[in-house]
Amino acid sequence: WVSTQSSWANKTGHISEGRWYKSHFCAEGLCGAQNVTDAVLLDGKLPMVWVPDRCQLRLHSHRQLLEIFRDKWVVLAGDSTTEEIARYIARQLIGGSQLRNEWATGCKNGGWQYRSFDTDKFKVPELQQNNIRIQMFWNGADEQCGNLQGLNVLRTAWKQRFLQALFGSNFTGNASSPVNETRLPDYIIMNSALHDFAAPNFNFLTYRSNLREGIAFYRNVAKTLVVRTTNPKTIEFTCSGHGMPVGNAGVDKACQIQKEEAAYAGVEVLDTAAIAAGVKDQYLSHHCGERYPCFMSAELIANLIGN
Repeated sequence: WVSTQSSWANKTGHISEGRWYKSHFCAEGLCGAQNVTDAVLLDGKLPMVWVPDRCQLRLHSHRQLLEIFRDKWVVLAGDSTTEEIARYIARQLIGGSQLRNEWATGCKNGGWQYRSFDTDKFKVPELQQNNIRIQMFWNGADEQCGNLQGLNVLRTAWKQRFLQALFGSNFTGNASSPVNETRLPDYIIMNSALHDFAAPNFNFLTYRSNLREGIAFYRNVAKTLVVRTTNPKTIEFTCSGHGMPVGNAGVDKACQIQKEEAAYAGVEVLDTAAIAAGVKDQYLSHHCGERYPCFMSAELIANLIGN
């Protein structure tokens, strides 16, 4: 992760500056990453590992993850690329089991059921014993089953539904001012861009303005806000394609705006885009598919919280 605070960056280096290595090289001690052999990759072996150039990225066992997330309330707000990271983290914390359908609180349409979920509803003993709460909240549209609104949801009833998901169905606070709650989420990790691109009359000037408004909104209801950058598509879609009119050049520009607006607001940046850009797997696009890019994104979040 890349901190906007230079003192932190000077201590840790930039995790977004690095490269992918085959994991067996790291297991032999040839990389800076720690605990490769103990890492929890769900549903398979870890074929590749991200190794930063100027710092060490620590990888974690299931027990270490429980320790890091103990007494933490972490909220992820975003689209399907955020949802799969949130789902991956939840699965890591419950020992790798698939999430059950009855736990879903979002859209029930096909594979979209985990667009929103709250691990407090899971009633998993390990999470309850460690006081861990992970929430995912869909922000791609006003409705859980909707699409292609992006940050335009800030001018809909979505705001109140988001606050009620955090603070209870009876919450009636003013979404435009700081929330006077005895406990705020320890971290909110937010992202929005892919559904913004497809919204009518998209332009980057409006996107920047909407993002600034969104950062201010999320910042009011979190102890720590983190802006996650937007993953590019694989190389065959560098110009455009598959419903993304701006192509990867547009994704890069959105990421730059995300970093600039995070710096302007004094909040942190989680640069998953830099890692995803190095993935050469033809089967992975914006999405990490619950495979090793998801694993590394989850580990970035664990490193952020653990530090």
